[in-house]
Amino acid sequence: MDFSLQTLFSRHTAIVGTTGSGKSYTTSKLVEDLIANNQKVVLLDATGEYEELAKSNSTKAYLVNLGTTHHIDYRKLSIDDLFYLL
Repeated sequence: MDFSLQTLFSRHTAIVGTTGSGKSYTTSKLVEDLIANNQKVVLLDATGEYEELAKSNSTKAYLVNLGTTHHIDYRKLSIDDLFYLL
């Protein structure tokens, strides 16, 4: 299926489904496609499921997980980055 990543992620996106329906796989593929298209990704990962994906793409993916303190210097973000966080 072809679709525009810009259209898909121009606002909020949710991936939902039952256990075993492919949510994690779909999320991983979308993140990989975003990174391949030189997009930055912030992963909010409560279970540690995407840790390896973030580590292998550390220049484009930023992982936020439970149990650690994170700080993002908003002054280093572009106007576009700040806009997409809304």
